[in-house]
Amino acid sequence: MRDLLKESVAAAIEKMKAHVELVERENVDESTFRSFLLAEIKRRRPEARCQTEWHRFDLLVQSGTLTALVELKFYITRRTRDLDGCSGQFKGGASKKNKGEFEACVEKLHSYPDPTVALKYLILVYEKTSPKRSKCSFARSYDNLAAGPMIRSVMDVPHGMEDTLACKLIEVA
Repeated sequence: MRDLLKESVAAAIEKMKAHVELVERENVDESTFRSFLLAEIKRRRPEARCQTEWHRFDLLVQSGTLTALVELKFYITRRTRDLDGCSGQFKGGASKKNKGEFEACVEKLHSYPDPTVALKYLILVYEKTSPKRSKCSFARSYDNLAAGPMIRSVMDVPHGMEDTLACKLIEVA
């Protein structure tokens, strides 16, 4: 399952790259990424059963005898534009709130009680640099993420947008 997700994530980001060139990065969000990811999972394993927004989880993937819960965190900073085309307010960006959401997501996966769901993953995509000045950054929060009591492993996923985005496949204990 881990290899399936790793390959699917890398391919989804590659598809998203072309999409970003068309619609601009400010118009790409987590649900867009999830759609590309789902398509890539099905492309690799057509027999896999997948459900989005399954019982408050972003994605359920069943393949063969394996069942995995998958949560997504897609963190980029967007800048709105005023009607005259001038740069407007920032939307999103690194903050203590994002870090808290991430930690709550790990806890939610970790504490899921059904033993038939042995695999739990969090896919984290975040911008490497931020266009706005802030004490917080996604890189400071997540670049050195490591295994711990609730996190079994952290794997960097190589992909086609590595110049701007980092991607990690996190297996939750």
